[in-house]
Amino acid sequence: MIKTDDKNLEEKLSNLKRMISNMNKVAVGFSGGVDSTFLSKIAYDTLKDKAIAITVSSILTPVYEIEEAKHIANSIGIRHLVVEASLKGREYLLTNPPDRCYHCKRDIYNTIKEASEIYNVSFILDGSVVDDSYDYRPGYSALKEMEVMTPLMDLGFTKHDVRELSRRLGLNTWDKPSNPCLASRFPYGVAITHERLKQVSEAEFFIRSLGVDNVRVRYHYDTARIEVDREAFKIILEKNEGITKRLKDLGFTYITLDMEGYRKGSLNENIINK
Repeated sequence: MIKTDDKNLEEKLSNLKRMISNMNKVAVGFSGGVDSTFLSKIAYDTLKDKAIAITVSSILTPVYEIEEAKHIANSIGIRHLVVEASLKGREYLLTNPPDRCYHCKRDIYNTIKEASEIYNVSFILDGSVVDDSYDYRPGYSALKEMEVMTPLMDLGFTKHDVRELSRRLGLNTWDKPSNPCLASRFPYGVAITHERLKQVSEAEFFIRSLGVDNVRVRYHYDTARIEVDREAFKIILEKNEGITKRLKDLGFTYITLDMEGYRKGSLNENIINK
C-alpha cells in the first residue's frame, strides 16, 4: 500500500491553487475522469465563475461518458460546455498511425480553444499527471505546441496524489477507473471507423452492465480481446455464455479473455519495449 505524505500533498495542493489563482480565467479540458475532475474542482474553488469546464463530444466518445461528465460538472458547480468535434473522415483515423494521438489531441484542443474564445480565457488546462509520461503519449507534444497548460504534471502530481486528494475533497471520482478514448482499443494500422467504434463501445457497455467497472475490448478484426482486472475474471467466466452471444451479435467471431488482465496502454507495449 502506498503511504501518503500529508505534508508533501498539502504543499502540492497549495502550489496548484497559487498557480491557478494567477491565471485569471481558465478553461479545463474536461472528460469527467479522475484528473480533469480534480483539476476542475480546484479551478472552480479558486476562480469561481472565471473557470469553465469544456467537454468535447466526438465519435471517439461513448454517449454515457458525456452524460457522466455533465453530472459530475454539475456536482462541482463549475460552468460546463459540451462541444462537438467533427472527426469523421480524418486521415489519422483511417490510417491509425502510431502518432494518431498527436493529431487527435490537436483537433480536440483546437475545438476547446474555439469554444472558449467567447469567454476570453487566459489559459487552457489539461489534466495530465506525472504517470502519463511513463506511457507512450504523442498527444503530450501537441499540448506543448498549442501552449495548453498541464499544471498537475508540472507540479509533480501523481495519479495516487490526485486520487487521495479527490477522496479528501469528497469527489465521487476518486476511485473511478481510467477510461481513455475509444481509439485506444485499436492496434496501430487498423482503420478506426464509426461502425467499429460502435461495435467496441456497445461490447464494453454490455460487460460493464454485468458489474465489471474496468474493461477494455481490444479490436482485432473478427476477434474481441477482453481486458479486465484479474479480480473480475470470475464474473467474465461465470457470464461467458451471455458475453459470447452479445459480442457475436455485435459482429465479432472470436471472443477471448486476455490472461494477463487489464494493463494500461497494452497496445503500446511493442512501441515502449523497442
